[in-house]
Amino acid sequence: MTHTASSNESSDAAFRGRDCIGDDTLNGRVKSWRRATDIWPGGVQLFGEEETSVVQGDLNDCWFLGALSAVYHLPAPSSSSSSPSSCPSSCSGTAAAEAKTAPAASSASCPWLQQLVQRADPDAGVYTMRFSKSGEWISVTVDDVLPCSEDGLPLFASASTPGVLWPCIFEKAYAKLHTSYAALNGGSEADAFADLTGGIPSVLDLNHPQVAESIASGALWAQLFAHCSTPGALIGASHFDAETASNNAAAPGLEQICARVTLDPELPAVPLRFSISESADAVAVTFCEENGLAVESAGAIAAFVRQHQSAAAAHAEERRKAPAAVRRAAAEAKGGQKLLSNHAYAVCCLVQGEE
Repeated sequence: MTHTASSNESSDAAFRGRDCIGDDTLNGRVKSWRRATDIWPGGVQLFGEEETSVVQGDLNDCWFLGALSAVYHLPAPSSSSSSPSSCPSSCSGTAAAEAKTAPAASSASCPWLQQLVQRADPDAGVYTMRFSKSGEWISVTVDDVLPCSEDGLPLFASASTPGVLWPCIFEKAYAKLHTSYAALNGGSEADAFADLTGGIPSVLDLNHPQVAESIASGALWAQLFAHCSTPGALIGASHFDAETASNNAAAPGLEQICARVTLDPELPAVPLRFSISESADAVAVTFCEENGLAVESAGAIAAFVRQHQSAAAAHAEERRKAPAAVRRAAAEAKGGQKLLSNHAYAVCCLVQGEE
């Protein structure tokens, strides 16, 4: 992430349209821009009374949303030079009760994420969030007009509880800080932790030989648990794959699928890559041309592609509707608590010490 807003104070709340999406393909999936109060007419809250979780949308920004979710659970900071020192009163209240302007002083009982909210005016639909960049807290103001898909719901991040806004508002403010939503396609969870806390993260490469030894001995597991018991400690996991990152950069906002087709039992299977939204017939014709197959084979290849697209779309919808259930099923399939072998990095961040 190298591009940031040119001013320390992004006071213009309007941030919508093609330019703020930042990618023509991704912009094509935006069917409307709607105010939060129109999306959830039953009422909106920046932070709800009950705990909620983040639901990732069609943006490849899980690195940011993972860090955001971790910071959401971070309690009130102790006296710390890295604290944003801002907390609107009644952050968890309804739209009518939320503060319009944050007081200058911090609240000892206000969780860390709420201290990043400098201003909350749900009636006007205007919010000011703060992020740490190069040791300086930068204010970014956005409105609550969100890009939506065909169903009228947010295309990008949202909360598992309808009407709770902090995931989509923080994501929009962070996108504005970096010039567009597309700029958030792929990134480092360590960078997100630093921007949300002002802390200095450390990254452990789980594939490094020395780290691999500590995983095998159980020493790293104990180290991570000890870190988590420290006040103000955060931890996350990230996976980086160069090929996937290249695909995301080439076609942001699209779920990339990599299947394999056996053309000759005596030869290795041939990779077939496509996205959920691509034309199956076009993918099949191109595959046949590239691999010297007869045109008659395109029908079977297209059916194969549609089968994978349907399965991927169903999983994406299941993940959107019941993210907790999907995570729980994945954890059970992996045999309980352990370091995830498909995650390449463990990211640790300490934003406050003991008093």
